[in-house]
Amino acid sequence: MAALRGRWLQADASRGRGQDFYSGERRGPPDGEGDLEDSASDPRDALWQSALLGTIEGEIIPRLLLAHAGGAAGLVDDLDPDGPVVVSEREVLEFARILIEQDIELAAHYVQAVRLRGVATEPLLLDLFAPAARELGDMWLRDDCSFADVTVGLCSLERLLMRETSSDETDPLDADAAKVAFLAPMPGEQHVFGLLIVKQLFRRAGWTVRGDSTATAAEQLAVLKRKWFTIAGLSVSCEEALPDCAAQIRAMRAASCNPDLFIIVGGKAFQKGSGQMRFIGADAVAADGCDAVEKAENRVAELNGDSLRG
Repeated sequence: MAALRGRWLQADASRGRGQDFYSGERRGPPDGEGDLEDSASDPRDALWQSALLGTIEGEIIPRLLLAHAGGAAGLVDDLDPDGPVVVSEREVLEFARILIEQDIELAAHYVQAVRLRGVATEPLLLDLFAPAARELGDMWLRDDCSFADVTVGLCSLERLLMRETSSDETDPLDADAAKVAFLAPMPGEQHVFGLLIVKQLFRRAGWTVRGDSTATAAEQLAVLKRKWFTIAGLSVSCEEALPDCAAQIRAMRAASCNPDLFIIVGGKAFQKGSGQMRFIGADAVAADGCDAVEKAENRVAELNGDSLRG
């Protein structure tokens, strides 16, 4: 971007002396224009240049880069401004391709272009980031890319997630004492990107969130024994891990300093439905991050209702 800024400054400094920046036609200096030093000293010219640079760097260049990377313009859908703001399947596939074939800055420009269309943070995470992570895994299963490619793509995706949600990393200043969640993957779980999105959704809803994605089963129990949590969430991607998940949930209830700990489970292992919930001893199964937040909020509402009746 700095190089592009330098090229624009050079082109701007030579306007009226060489090629026209937009048409490419050669022309001489306008009547009455003096030396470069004299024209650059006009404060109005400096303000104009600053505003134009912002427009070029913030909107025009990202769109040109996207068009160049995809081989054609129109990577981002031109939607009716009065219609629903959604992320298309084509955009998810294109975004996943950029993550493994291009650098992270180009992927960041793609995210910015989607943002410019009016896509808010939650749809961005649920409808672009999460499906792109799944697509990277599917690309590997189809032998469309290597495991190294997937690893690089997921690392880039995680960095972009942190960029988009950096303001949500700290605990809310006016946090509700009841809205404290322990969210973690099943110990040994390798697929943790989806859980990162769930954590961000909880923070945006005003929850204080704890949970280390690399913690062992014993370390998870130690945290629950030491700190009070209203809800605990476990992410499980593999059905073969469900028996271990049931054992971990029993251990979590026994260790928790909250005797009424509400446990929510989610992940790919539960895509067939909530039939496994009774088997593993959870209180609820979440279909996705938003559903998990809704179930957690309902639990807090129930507790508040009980306290009022008491």
